Amino acid sequence: MSSERQREELAAEKARTMDEIERLQTETVRGEMLRFLTEHRGYAPGDIERDKEFRVGVAGCEETVSTDFIIKLQDKRFMAIKCAAGAVDSRERHIISLARVVDEYQIPYCLVTDGENTRVIDTMRGEIISEDLYSVPRKEEAVELLQKTKLSPYSPEKLEREKRILLAFEAVRCPNAKP
Repeated sequence: MSSERQREELAAEKARTMDEIERLQTETVRGEMLRFLTEHRGYAPGDIERDKEFRVGVAGCEETVSTDFIIKLQDKRFMAIKCAAGAVDSRERHIISLARVVDEYQIPYCLVTDGENTRVIDTMRGEIISEDLYSVPRKEEAVELLQKTKLSPYSPEKLEREKRILLAFEAVRCPNAKP
């Protein structure tokens, strides 16, 4: 076997190992987040949609997009959550786009975390409102917030652009990786 071929195989093996490490780290973050929501914020398992998938289409292209968790209260989606191993910055725009376009109204809040860093985002304004996991409202507070929030769809003029942004993030995901 040539040294060139050996280098290629070693590089491929290293890439597979790194992907597996990232997958395991993400699964750990997901478990910690689920535990936090149920044990420290009072959400029941039935309040949390897991691995929720949506079909999003734009200009004749339709794809499945997903997020790790969605908090749903009184039949309304309140917060979309994305867990990732590292690179919270790179996932922030992704979760905002998802929260803006996957339902008939914008999911009011979204969150991205890597287990150490957290960003809680006001979806409608696209602004970070906190970088503290403990700012996630308890269930009772979330119900009150949801009742006070006017749920509105994303701007029709900007909707197609936002869907394109979301689909671009989904397209760069490794086809063998789980969301």
